[in-house]
Amino acid sequence: MLCHPKERSSSLLVMTVTAVFLKLFFQLIGVSYLMLSVNGMI
Repeated sequence: MLCHPKERSSSLLVMTVTAVFLKLFFQLIGVSYLMLSVNGMI
């Protein structure tokens, strides 16, 4: 399949945004878990 440069760059942008969002999401989960374990909830 041949892709236009515009489509390729937009898909790359979507992948980058998704990767950043997942990284922030997992960081948030890690921080929340750390705070709960420090507080003795877990």
